[in-house]
Amino acid sequence: MAVEFGTNLAGYIAMYFNQIGSEITIAINSKMSQVSRALELTRKSLGPSIDSTNLPIVLRELLANAVIHGNSGEPLKIVRCSISDLGRGRFRIEVRDEGEGFDHRAINMDLPENPARLRRRGYILIKALSEKIDFYDHSSRVIVYVDTKGEALYSIKNLSKA
Repeated sequence: MAVEFGTNLAGYIAMYFNQIGSEITIAINSKMSQVSRALELTRKSLGPSIDSTNLPIVLRELLANAVIHGNSGEPLKIVRCSISDLGRGRFRIEVRDEGEGFDHRAINMDLPENPARLRRRGYILIKALSEKIDFYDHSSRVIVYVDTKGEALYSIKNLSKA
């Protein structure tokens, strides 16, 4: 499944989505509408059962963080993502942005009592819903491992009401 939506006026990729074997590759410009489209295409590619896992939430939070904080919402900057199916319900998600990075050690990633009411909850949810999270390149590249065998703790629909 390959989808390329072409380029924007400056010649940058507006959206690229490709699946070869067990790996999905995504490149989007830094617009939240592209995050939603990337999630939609990932769901179609992996199947509807993925919605009952933590993967869509982790992916959404990673992409949104890269767009909003990493690339400061600058639409000419690109967010790149790869999703690898490691088998047995485990996935590896890598997201890279073009930002300067940040000190991830300065973030409090403890899950509060009610995460639906928390602002800036991205990495808190990612940590809570993932097996492992690794930061590279001054935290402008993040690799997360997600086990989809367990039941999802939250859904994107429920969190969007916060």
